Amino acid sequence: MTECPRCAHDRAQRWWVYLSDTRTVLTSCGSRVRHRHSLSSYSVEVKAGCASWSDEGSGTSFLAMPGESLHEVGRDGAIRAKRWLEATTRVDVPWVNPDHVAKLSFPWIGKGTFSFDLGGTLRGGDVHGQEFFAEVKRYTNASDQGSLYREYLAKCYCAYQCSPARCDHFMWITWHPFSVTRWTRLCTAKEVEDAVRGEKERALGLAALDEAVCQEIADRLWLIVLSDRQENLVIEEPDLDAAIASQRQRAKKP
Repeated sequence: MTECPRCAHDRAQRWWVYLSDTRTVLTSCGSRVRHRHSLSSYSVEVKAGCASWSDEGSGTSFLAMPGESLHEVGRDGAIRAKRWLEATTRVDVPWVNPDHVAKLSFPWIGKGTFSFDLGGTLRGGDVHGQEFFAEVKRYTNASDQGSLYREYLAKCYCAYQCSPARCDHFMWITWHPFSVTRWTRLCTAKEVEDAVRGEKERALGLAALDEAVCQEIADRLWLIVLSDRQENLVIEEPDLDAAIASQRQRAKKP
């Protein structure tokens, strides 16, 4: 074992190194082992090629998978979010990462690039034709969504600075709430400001923070929490096609 979860959980590359190093040990020693860390004690279990562990002191738990499994979960979440959005009959989602990564990619103001998971346009009413970008997290617990959400806000800031005409809406779509004690503040300009300052090297570079842009971002944020059962309470595909065709037909009328 090269390092414990506390040292590895927030750094993806080290995380997978940790798992690849420990999976052999865990498998050879059985399905459950205990690892003593100077700060806490962890119980680690391997099932179906995945490793899960819990901090016995704080009750915090983590689930990790090989990189390819994580990619599959992310891809599945994006497809399911796309299906649900389109089943509302008010959203077209033609861009899904990585199939349309060019449409979903933007530069950090500092250095590097990033991409969103989904993108498309809204249909009907006051939002007709407006564009959106979405980040999708098919999580079963809060996990590290708080820190990932702050990074997402910094991405929204950079995307808007790069192409404001395309950035009408930003959606965070998850299967589990997070940061619940701060939930009512997650879509505020202050939250965006703090997130951008926290990513200042990438999100600002040498530029100053634009508070007006932070307010623009806050006004465009959506927080959507889905559930497996909720996914089934949507219009079925044959009826969906008919409903969308009817909408488009009405839109053509003078």
